[in-house]
Amino acid sequence: MTAASAAPSTGLIEEAALLLSLAARPVIWAGGGAVAAGAWDELAGVAELLGAPVVTSTSGKGALAETHPLAVGSLFGAPEVARLLGQADAALAVGTSFSARSTRQWQLPLPLQLFHVDVDAGVFDRRYPARSGILGDARAVLAALAGGLGARPAGPARDGAAERVVPIREAARERLRASGPPAGSIEALRRAIPAEIPTVWDGGPARWGVPLFPVPVPGTFHAPAPDAAPGRSPVVAVGLARQRRGPAVALARAGDIGDLAPLAEAGLPVVVLAFGDEAPVPTLPAPAAVRAVRVDDEPGLALSVAEALTAAAPTVIRVGIPFS
Repeated sequence: MTAASAAPSTGLIEEAALLLSLAARPVIWAGGGAVAAGAWDELAGVAELLGAPVVTSTSGKGALAETHPLAVGSLFGAPEVARLLGQADAALAVGTSFSARSTRQWQLPLPLQLFHVDVDAGVFDRRYPARSGILGDARAVLAALAGGLGARPAGPARDGAAERVVPIREAARERLRASGPPAGSIEALRRAIPAEIPTVWDGGPARWGVPLFPVPVPGTFHAPAPDAAPGRSPVVAVGLARQRRGPAVALARAGDIGDLAPLAEAGLPVVVLAFGDEAPVPTLPAPAAVRAVRVDDEPGLALSVAEALTAAAPTVIRVGIPFS
């Protein structure tokens, strides 16, 4: 493997553009670095130029809108996706360290013709050998790569790419739905939360949220960090709401939610969805500081979330709809 040492190497990008454009079965693996760089437009452009399906890691979920025809999403736990990766003859990995949780302990196959883009050269060759490690910001590298691909004739994978992705994605989704919450519950949750509102996930709900919760707007899904303590999502959501000066939604198991005082003190439109009846939500601060609601049906969920997003105070919504 060769790696760039400063700015993205024009030579490495040109080589990647050439070899990826010749691939009959290219695939893209997008990680959290693509999300952090805000590279969703560039990622979509490269995927379209290549005719490459895009698989996203846990932290990369939402790097490409999951309504995009080439989006596979974060369905890496399904054998259909493992087969897709194993049959690929070239891969572009963007902003990823190939974590154990997203690669099934590094058992997911990737082709030897692998081009790995990251801001940290230390991740190159750590888990998967790469033909080239391209050091640079995901957005800048993808933009340059799109320029190289656009100057070349269309590769063999571009025609009919979306039609090839659909059955893989749908089969993988159906398989993972069988072991997740009822599909109607997830659909109700998605309808209840406006697509542009960011969601911050705790580890418990993320087990089903990562593969199954649809993300139509890139950059709005915030997965838990690998070392995040249970119940951390409300605190992260407060920071996000303060940063964007707008509402945010945290999702956590009721029994994992800790001290709600920071939520009360912030006074921001943060909505905490607390799942599970097996444990109580911690005692709320002063009644005026945090609103508390319980919902037991889908219409109630949509109405409660809509009200909470426009409320002056943060809201904890105890969700009685089955999500297990």
